[in-house]
Amino acid sequence: MGIFQLELQDVSFSYDNSKLILHEINMVIESQDFVLITGQNGAGKSTLLRLISGILKPKSGTVKINGRSIYRQKDYFKMIGFVMQYAEDSFCCDTVFDEIAFASRNFGLDRIEERVQNAARIMGIDQEAFSKSPYDLSNGEMRRLAIASVIAHDPFLLVLDEPFVGLDKAGKQFLRKVLENWKKNNRATVVVSHQLKYLTDLANKIFNLQSGRLSKVDSV
Repeated sequence: MGIFQLELQDVSFSYDNSKLILHEINMVIESQDFVLITGQNGAGKSTLLRLISGILKPKSGTVKINGRSIYRQKDYFKMIGFVMQYAEDSFCCDTVFDEIAFASRNFGLDRIEERVQNAARIMGIDQEAFSKSPYDLSNGEMRRLAIASVIAHDPFLLVLDEPFVGLDKAGKQFLRKVLENWKKNNRATVVVSHQLKYLTDLANKIFNLQSGRLSKVDSV
C-alpha cells in the first residue's frame, strides 16, 4: 500500500447501548504521522484505540482506510499493530520466539524466522531469550516483546496504549528511540501516554480527550 490514510468520521461509542463513552470523534492519520493522545484516566482513550484498531465497532460514524470501511477490508489487521497497556494480556504462546512469530504466522506470511530476528533486534531482545516463556521476562522485557510481536509483520500503523508503563528511565529512552526510527521509516504511530516529555517533540498531531470528546491542541 503506497498511500495510507485512516479516517474516523463522527465516531461515537457506547458499551451495551449505555451512556456514550465517545462523542463524534473526528481524526485523520496518514503515513509518517505521529499522533499523541492525552487525557485524564477514564476519558475513553483506550476505547478510542480499540476503535482505531478495529477491535470495537462504533455505535455511529465510520472508520475508513483509504476511503473504505475497515470492516470491509479483510486485510486491515495486517496493516496495524496494537499493543495494549498491559503487555501480558496479549500473550498467547509458550515461547518468546513463537510470540513474536504469532501474528505473522496467523496472517500466512513468509520469512517467519527473518521477521522474528528483525523484530527482536529492533526491540533489543537477545536470541537466548527465544526459548523462554514470555511470563519469565521482566516487566520491561514483556513490553518490548509485546511490541516486537506486532512489528514483525511490518504494519503501516503502530498503536500503543501507555507504552512507557513499568519501564525505567533507560527503558523509556530506548523505546523513544524505537518510535523515532519507526517514524523515519514512513510508518504511522498513535500513542496514548502520560509520559509526555518523551513524545511531544515526535508528535505532529496532538489530541486531548476529555469526557469522551476529542479536540486537537497545539502543544501540551
